[in-house]
Amino acid sequence: MKSIAIICFDFHATHIRSQPWHMAHGLAKGLKKESFNVKLFTDVEDVPDTDYPIQSVKALFHRSQPSSWLLNALNDYQPSSIFVFIGSHELLTPKRFHLLGAVQLVICNARFTLSELFRISASDYWAEWTLLIRPLLASLIPSWVLRYGFRKSGAENLVYVSVAAQQRYSNLGLPKGTVLIPAVDKEHYQVNYEHPKAVGAERVICYFGPPLQLRGVNLTIGAFEVAAEKERNLRLKLLLRLNGEPYTKAKFDNLSKKASQSKYSDRIEVVAKHMSASELKAELQHVDVFLLPFKLTVSDSPLVTIEAGLAGKPIVALKTPGVDEFIKIFGGVSVPNAGDLGEGILKALTINTRINDAEQWVDWSSSVKPLIDKLLHE
Repeated sequence: MKSIAIICFDFHATHIRSQPWHMAHGLAKGLKKESFNVKLFTDVEDVPDTDYPIQSVKALFHRSQPSSWLLNALNDYQPSSIFVFIGSHELLTPKRFHLLGAVQLVICNARFTLSELFRISASDYWAEWTLLIRPLLASLIPSWVLRYGFRKSGAENLVYVSVAAQQRYSNLGLPKGTVLIPAVDKEHYQVNYEHPKAVGAERVICYFGPPLQLRGVNLTIGAFEVAAEKERNLRLKLLLRLNGEPYTKAKFDNLSKKASQSKYSDRIEVVAKHMSASELKAELQHVDVFLLPFKLTVSDSPLVTIEAGLAGKPIVALKTPGVDEFIKIFGGVSVPNAGDLGEGILKALTINTRINDAEQWVDWSSSVKPLIDKLLHE
């Protein structure tokens, strides 16, 4: 039985339902289900309780090279293959991937065009710079530098977590590699279809997630107002997750003020609380349209798009790599410009979504098996 190592930074227990940690968790679950020995290596102590082993080391890398702690741990484990979760900017330091075993680099971020980067204002880059610095850097690195870094890394191949990333990076001359399709843990989410609401009943438009400009939260109220001009029975619900950072509290305060000043303020509800999976699932069951206008993604294939899609209701979003492809799969409307979101909501209200082969989205084995067949059984 082959032993496979997964290397993922900051694999905190609180991160497991956020990207890219959710992908590392899912890869481990899928590998285990496919009868591989699997162990995840990380650099934090407060790891989640999982059905696969996790080993914490003091540091994964040191001065752009693998740390002695990681090398010793891998030497004890003797993996035949290693999956390393990285941002593409880490190809600037390729020696860190000189590891024991066949290395597959999992690229966790999309690459954006200049026009996509300019969706974010200078003030919002400043306010959210800790989140945006990596996607900004990764998008500006010259293609020849990325190609050089991959060659020097000694890695066998690349793995992407969206088709858009695969296309954009391969167009730069990097290997086409393989796509690891995200899934959702079955114990938390399942496909839900309600009976259609009666004509004239209230229709709920919902944004859920942290109140970040990069996620387009500042676009939601304006888009709702455009739709509400033409459809009287609409209600906007903003389910905001605050993460303790000062900028999220400030964004929440600004959003609440904007909602109170709207002429449709009586139809806008702003909720800020951390919900359990069951609480969030209960909320999502009453939604008619999801409004998720990502301007950029920090980590590719945001989990929220799949969770919304599995609620069985249409999604309205901007055309953003790593998001748009899931809108097409689950059903919904993607628009090129923020000014079109209101009309997108109205169009989405006429759509009846139905997911084919929904089980694949709640089964990590389905996601992992094609990857294993291509990368490990050649």
